[in-house]
Amino acid sequence: MFSTLKAFFRADILHEFDNPFGFLSPYLFVGLNITLFYSLHQWVQPVQQDLFSFFVQGWSLFLVTHRGLEKFVREIRREMSAGTLEMGWASGVSTFSLLGGIALWPFINGFLQMGLAMILGGILTHGVVLHLFGIHFWIAATLGILLYFLIGLVIGSQILMTRRGNSVVTFLSYLGLVLSGVFFPVTALPQWLQFFSSWFPLTHLLKIARGESWLNDPAGIIIFTFLILSGLLGMGLLRYAFWRIRRDGTLAYFASHPT
Repeated sequence: MFSTLKAFFRADILHEFDNPFGFLSPYLFVGLNITLFYSLHQWVQPVQQDLFSFFVQGWSLFLVTHRGLEKFVREIRREMSAGTLEMGWASGVSTFSLLGGIALWPFINGFLQMGLAMILGGILTHGVVLHLFGIHFWIAATLGILLYFLIGLVIGSQILMTRRGNSVVTFLSYLGLVLSGVFFPVTALPQWLQFFSSWFPLTHLLKIARGESWLNDPAGIIIFTFLILSGLLGMGLLRYAFWRIRRDGTLAYFASHPT
């Protein structure tokens, strides 16, 4: 399994550096957003450090979860088009190991973008925001990476069966960015939007990250429920997707290979 992860990680790194601007542009976007929001808060009110800190926490967690998920799903589509998945299945590598290898770089990339947001936020506030990234934040980030990987398995199964699914992730990311409390507290939303907000995992992860809730509180229970359901659904759909594409002929050559 580790050799599979290493191979995918190396291939993804080489692919990223084939287009240096494409590799650097997400990091430039992170830096631009942090700088613009800091300037905006400074313009709106001379002392807006608390609101800016609120944004830096939310944006950082969004980067490591939703950005990681978006890239993970794109990589599944790319590897499928390149035939890498079929080659892996033919060589006896398990589906879970293959997708784990594909997910490695996307979530590391999201983690690096999160680190950049934290560092820039710390520089702009002379280190004030850095104390917010304590144990609560890192537990939320760890749970978020695991959860969004499992959600990626669910969406990846759809991509394996239909060759589509990227638009779903983009749509959910934009909704999560607006409704989950990244830019402003969820309580600022109308009641009916707060109801929809509660269906986004990021909403509850941010409550944990900001110390508003803990693992034995409703937010923690909801996250663990999401983890269990996403894990069961993701693994079940992966098996079904593999069976279906093999039945439909996509993997007819490897029909004797076990799932």
